[in-house]
Order: sequence, then C-alpha cells, then structure tokens
Amino acid sequence: KFGQLEEELLLNTILASNYTKTGRLVEAEALLKGNLEQLEQRQLWMPYVETTISLFDYYMAAGNPAEAMKVIDSGMEKIHYSQTDRLTMKIYDRLIAYYEGNKNYPQAFHYLNERNHLADSISHATKGDLMRELTVRYETDRKNARISQLTSLHEKERNRNRVFGLSILLLVFIMVLIGLLLRRIAVQNRALADANYTKDRLFSVIAHDLRSPMSALQGVSSLLRHYLEQKDEEKLLELSYKTDFTLNNINDLLDNLLNWAVANHQEIKVE
Repeated sequence: KFGQLEEELLLNTILASNYTKTGRLVEAEALLKGNLEQLEQRQLWMPYVETTISLFDYYMAAGNPAEAMKVIDSGMEKIHYSQTDRLTMKIYDRLIAYYEGNKNYPQAFHYLNERNHLADSISHATKGDLMRELTVRYETDRKNARISQLTSLHEKERNRNRVFGLSILLLVFIMVLIGLLLRRIAVQNRALADANYTKDRLFSVIAHDLRSPMSALQGVSSLLRHYLEQKDEEKLLELSYKTDFTLNNINDLLDNLLNWAVANHQEIKVE
C-alpha cells in the first residue's frame, strides 16, 4: 500500500510459509511467484534467503524435491550477503530434515555438525557480547561514580569558596566599621582638642585680665591704712571709686566665665 517493496515481499514470504504448512499450496504459490527474481534484481539478500526457504518448503510439500534443493542451494549461495546466522540455521534445519527423510544420514550428520558449530559460535558471540556489555556497564558505573565523586568535591569546593567569600565580605565590613569608628573618634578627639585649646586660651586670657585688678587690690589695703592715718577723706573716696571699678571688672570677667561654662555644659546631653 505504501510502496515498501522489501517489506511487502518479506510479508508475502512469511504468509506463503504459513499457507504451505496448512496445505494451501495454490495461495502460497501465488504469493511466492516472481518474488525471487525481484529480490535478486534489487539485491535484497535477507528477504531473498527467506524466500528461498519458503520456496523450499513449498516445493517439498508439492512433491518436487529436485526444485526444492535447487532453490535452497541458491539461498546458500547468497547467505553470505545477508550475514544472518538465523537464516543459516533455518537452512541447516531444512537440509537435516531433508536428508534424514531420504535416509542419507552421513549428509544429515554433516549439516547437523555445521549447525552445532554455528550454534556454538553464536553462543560464544553471545557470551562475548555479554562480557562486553558487562565491561561497558562496569566502566559506565565507575565513570558515573567518579563523576558523582567529582561533583561532590566540586560542590564542597563551591561551599568553601562561598564561606570564604562571605568571610572576606564580613572582614571588609568589620574593617569599614572600624574605620568609621576610628574616624568618628578622630573627629571627636579633634573637637575635644579644640575645646581644650579654647578652654586653655580662655583661662589664659581671664588669668591675664584678672592679674592686673588683683595686683591693684593687693595694694589697696596699704593705701587704705595710709589714708586713714592721714585722715585724707578725698583720697579715701577716690580709692573707693577705683576699688569699686576694679571689682566690677572682675565681676564681669567672672560672669563671662560662668556663661561660657554653662554654654559648654548644655552641649552634653544627659540621658
């Protein structure tokens, strides 16, 4: 139906073999007629050998052993093209049965030996294939185990690198925090140094400004005693004015110092 000639001819061969087994020789002949020539022209050797086997069965069932042997010999000539041990075994089975039926036991024994050798070689090949399969499977399992091991090591290495990276980031964060704290401390130390410098300058100025009035007051007592002894009221009054002026200056300086102290004290917040 779909133009697959090889599959169509192979299907005809299988159906013809079944028709032959059930005695429907006319239908078998109709299916097999001309197939061998088409397969040989197209060099389709596997279905060609299958067709020779079906034709062998057909000719044997039709009572034509000479034609059966002729067609099976044709299959034997082309068997090496198909490289199919299964088909060779099927031909050997037909030949063994044929020669046993004709009581040609030496020839039947010959093909039986050939069949057994072929079966042994197939068995050895199967064992070899099994060993190769087991070897491949072992190598595959070993490679998979190695891949799994390398994957595990890679994952551990990635985790170590991740932890190392996080540690570096944490260290950098701590260093930045320490730097900020040191900078803040440096700023505070500079401000404190400035405040101390200002305080020292203020105390120096106040001490300098107080020295002169205080020195003047030190001489007031001796002058006061002298003017009292002389009963010089005018000088005493003048001395009183000067003393009052000096004390006012001292009082102004002390007020300024107290105001500065209060102003600096308010900058300190008590929680």
